[in-house]
Amino acid sequence: MAHTARTPLVAALLVLVCAAVILPRFDPSPKPGYDPLGYFCYLPALFDGRPFDLNEFAVSARPMFYREKIETPRTVDPWGVGPAIGWLPFYALSDVTHPDLPHTAPPFWRACAMGTVVFALAGILLLFCALAPRFGRFAAFAAALAALLCTPMLLYASREPLFGHVFAFMLVSILMWSVATRDLGQWHTWLVMGLACGLMADTRPQLVLCVILPLAVRWPRARHLGLFGLGMLLAFFPQMLMWRMTFGRWLVIPQATLNHEFFHTPAVWQVLFSPLHGLFPWHPLLLLGLVGLLLAALPVPGRRLALAAVAVFATQVVINGAGHDWWGGWSFGGRRFTDMVPLLMLGVANMVALSKAMILPVALTAWWNFGLLWAWRGVVHPVAPLTWDAVRQIARHLIGL
Repeated sequence: MAHTARTPLVAALLVLVCAAVILPRFDPSPKPGYDPLGYFCYLPALFDGRPFDLNEFAVSARPMFYREKIETPRTVDPWGVGPAIGWLPFYALSDVTHPDLPHTAPPFWRACAMGTVVFALAGILLLFCALAPRFGRFAAFAAALAALLCTPMLLYASREPLFGHVFAFMLVSILMWSVATRDLGQWHTWLVMGLACGLMADTRPQLVLCVILPLAVRWPRARHLGLFGLGMLLAFFPQMLMWRMTFGRWLVIPQATLNHEFFHTPAVWQVLFSPLHGLFPWHPLLLLGLVGLLLAALPVPGRRLALAAVAVFATQVVINGAGHDWWGGWSFGGRRFTDMVPLLMLGVANMVALSKAMILPVALTAWWNFGLLWAWRGVVHPVAPLTWDAVRQIARHLIGL
């Protein structure tokens, strides 16, 4: 009973600590670049009541890569509609408070950026709630806090909030929370999980693979499976409609359609271990999380969720490594794995639960991640390898903190 009574207080403390980390670094200024522009532009087009053209929202000339016309007269947008759906309430509120401003004015960008902060805090809280029943409050608190401090989330929740990574992180956390704590015998649980999976596909189509998480834990009855599929279809339909309007087809792989050289043999080793934004050199705690996830797959209780999480992560490694720019371009570390952080934090929570001494690598990798964030914004060019010279400069900066 005491455990249950104290859990809301621990959860509230977690949210306050994360807000205290994010808000001082929060930069909501509109930066109309490649990804932020692509995610944002659906909203002003919707509120202006006109077909959108990606070039209308650019502050500089768009590259020809995104000017190709494919089967329709409109400029295509390869970015998903998921974040725009998530930002919609914040954008609409800004429309009410700023009725005389153009729908591309800075207050509208800032409203979406603040929505991302809400997504980050909600995702971290749900992750804690998903982990606490199995691993205890201490391990769940450490893992949920590490999801912010030790991963690409640190940047994309604060400095670059107009990317889609944080929204995807929250959706995967919702799914984990539903699987771990909700009654899988209830119809509304399957409907919510279906909606979450559909929004994942709106944000990053490959995240549709996360459907195996609930299905591996418990195969639903036919009517529950139907509600799960209905929720997915309802949430995914806006993306299908946008593809139809811009690409001329209901189902496409946007990046491959725009650039036929986009995919190649997966650079699996590089996407994980290269200093050029490889996942583990930049965010070493995630390697510990993978080890903990594999260990969590050994005991019978909870094995199915852990095994499904390993399968989803492995598939994401292949998919992320198949892009011609597997390092993620203008990226803070392994940003394309941000949506896998909730799954890997299950492994971190498992390691901390096995030994509280594991809190030391959590603290050290958080320290390292803050140094990388400083370097990313100054010393290390975002698409340059993490050189020994850069490491020395980061070390000097960390020692001086």
